[in-house]
Amino acid sequence: MHGYRLSAAPDFLADEGLYFLPGRNLASGAGLLGDRGVFFWHPPVYFLVEAVYIKLAGLLDDDVVTALYSVRWLNVSFSAATAGLLVLFGRKLHSYKAGLLMAGIFVLDPYVQRINRRGMLETLAMLFTLIGLYIFFTRRQGPTRWQQLGAGVAFGLAILTKEPMALELLAVLGFAAWSGWARLRDAVHVAAIASLVYLVYPIWAVAIGQGDSYFRFRSYGLGRFFSLLKGADWQPPGIDVLTAAGLRLLNDVLVAIGRFPSHLLGVLGGLALVILLLRFRHRAEARYLAIFGTICCGLIGFSLVGGTLRTWFFSLRTNRSPPLVENVLTMLSQYLMSYLVIVLGVLFTAILVLRFRHRAEARYLAMWSVVSYGFIGFGLTFGKISDHFFYYVILPAIAVVGYVLAALLESAASPLAEEQDRIGQPLRGPGWPVRAKPVGVRLVLPVSALLVMSLYNGYQWLDTYGRGVDNSYARIYRYVRENVPPGETISVGSDVSNYLFSPDYVIQFHRNPKSVTDEQVRYFILSSKDSWGPYHSLRREFYDWVMQETRPLIEAEGVTFWKLGLYYRDVTPGRAWENEETRPG
Repeated sequence: MHGYRLSAAPDFLADEGLYFLPGRNLASGAGLLGDRGVFFWHPPVYFLVEAVYIKLAGLLDDDVVTALYSVRWLNVSFSAATAGLLVLFGRKLHSYKAGLLMAGIFVLDPYVQRINRRGMLETLAMLFTLIGLYIFFTRRQGPTRWQQLGAGVAFGLAILTKEPMALELLAVLGFAAWSGWARLRDAVHVAAIASLVYLVYPIWAVAIGQGDSYFRFRSYGLGRFFSLLKGADWQPPGIDVLTAAGLRLLNDVLVAIGRFPSHLLGVLGGLALVILLLRFRHRAEARYLAIFGTICCGLIGFSLVGGTLRTWFFSLRTNRSPPLVENVLTMLSQYLMSYLVIVLGVLFTAILVLRFRHRAEARYLAMWSVVSYGFIGFGLTFGKISDHFFYYVILPAIAVVGYVLAALLESAASPLAEEQDRIGQPLRGPGWPVRAKPVGVRLVLPVSALLVMSLYNGYQWLDTYGRGVDNSYARIYRYVRENVPPGETISVGSDVSNYLFSPDYVIQFHRNPKSVTDEQVRYFILSSKDSWGPYHSLRREFYDWVMQETRPLIEAEGVTFWKLGLYYRDVTPGRAWENEETRPG
């Protein structure tokens, strides 16, 4: 499912081009090089794997579009391996039923399909993380030395794929601290092994005389992470990024401290509401407070949603952006079930802690979920994060949902097991007040919900990838190669064009009419989405000016970039358009 019609959808992202360059250069023997020297934006594991694939598949002589589509099969393979490992992970934690639930939700999830159908780092990074989590967990007193070694190497490779994966070690350490000193010692060993595996990377950088570049880019990466905070701007390598980033973080932390008590009360109130409903709903006073709390939360949610909609409608009335409401509805129709899984992950984590915490595997999943949601929650609380970060939380959310559903189904089928889970210990002897309930009635809701989710996700897959088309950049690429003379200057709105057309064309990022007229730029590749962000500092006024001053040579519409086109500006005053009757569009 993830590999069907890869060239039809989804469209290219700039990161795919960025990651393709070092892989191709490694395959050609040039080394770990990007477009500006040694590539230190990310660790090298993914690019080493990519280089092997490019070499074996014979992609060095293919055009960049063909090669990018082919490289996507790497992530499809990693995605298939992740689905298979989820089956084994679920079996290890609970049963094959839990594993199949996890894998089924994973394969059908629309957000997972979107990430894993592109050449991104997240798929391989999370696969290594899942391998490490699978190896480390055992129902015995603790993992063996070989298991510690295997888990440490897996986590180390995850960090060597994407450095934020180091945070996943907190899940292992947290679970071990929850379970006792012996497991904590084992978890520390795993973290130490992962650190030693990662140290190969900086040692290599220093050995080839690029130690300064390595540490500069690590500082820049840290500053880039902090620049996700509200009001912060990115800074290029070569300046004291750590100091600037630290000051910005300190400022935001001080602001957050002032708001912390009210935010904390709100979070605790929400958790208390969940506990009331799950643990004390048999009490009249608990139901009384729960109704009151639900009404208050509903009013707050209504005000937040209403304020957001009011902002969107104001944007529409002032013509400052594309139809955002339509876009939001489109996003909801595409990823509604992914958002639902993420929300259920939070609720089911609470169920793990409140109802199944006596089980070691429940504590294990709960710690993984808390760490993952904590990372995403930090980004959402302090500022803005790109939506591809949600892949770091969708996988633990799927694991939690699959496990809890399997456990609840087991409890529904066995009232004795349900009572045992409720009190957290085995039942012995007669006289326990276990009241049997009709199994069929208790299974209707979860089974119906799973069926509806599967059918909806299946329909979305058919509509988006089975018969949909979202390949605007590939169409623009073919037209430019066939009709625009090499060496021409093209003003673009996204880095995607930079990776597709350089060095055959001069790619520039003009952002004001004066620079365009001064340099007599004739060709533009812009999308209606570029001006909405505004992405790459492209303002709506400049986009509108280009649309007024140019004529479309080719336009294409898709989910990723909305309306994307190649536009021509005639720089000769009074000159008629050539081949008007044959001009596309």
